[in-house]
Amino acid sequence: MARTSSVITAELVCTDLSAGSWEEVLDALSDRLLAQGMVRDSFPEAVKVREREFPTGLPTAEVGVAIPHTDPEHVLHAGAALATLARPVRFKLMGNPDEEVEVELVIMLAVRSAKDQIGILQRLVDAFQVPGLLRRLKEERDPAVLADMLGRILEGPDPNGSCGCGCCCG
Repeated sequence: MARTSSVITAELVCTDLSAGSWEEVLDALSDRLLAQGMVRDSFPEAVKVREREFPTGLPTAEVGVAIPHTDPEHVLHAGAALATLARPVRFKLMGNPDEEVEVELVIMLAVRSAKDQIGILQRLVDAFQVPGLLRRLKEERDPAVLADMLGRILEGPDPNGSCGCGCCCG
C-alpha cells in the first residue's frame, strides 16, 4: 500500500539518468534537493567535496550503489534523492578509494544530524541485504513507486515489525 513519505517524493527521483561521471550524478540529485528547498546553496559543492574525501560506492551482489551525503550544516530539511542510472558510473569504493565500483543506483542523503545519519545508513545497509530489493529499485520506472519504496526504508520499521522496504514483508 502506498504511503506518503516525509523524506522523499517523486520529484526527488530521477529514473534512467544519463551521466558521464559521478560528479554529474551528484549535480543532478543536488539540483532536485535544491529545487525542493531541502538544502542550502552550499550543498552541491559540499557533497562533491565529501565524496572525494570519503567515497560512498558500495559493491553489492545485485547492483552497485552509492550513498553520497555531507554535513548537516548544508541541509535545511531532512530527505533524500534517488537516481537509477541509464548506464553504470564509476564511484570510488567506500573504505578503499584506490578501487572503483560500477554504480547503477544512487541514494543522496540530506540529513540534519550525525545521529540520524548513522541510523539511516544502517537501515539502508540492512535493506541492501534483502534479496532482489536493489534489482527491483534499479528496474522500477515509476518515480512515485521508487519514492514510496525508499521512503519506507529510510523511515524505518513500521509498528508491525516490517523492515520497511515494502517488498519482502509488507
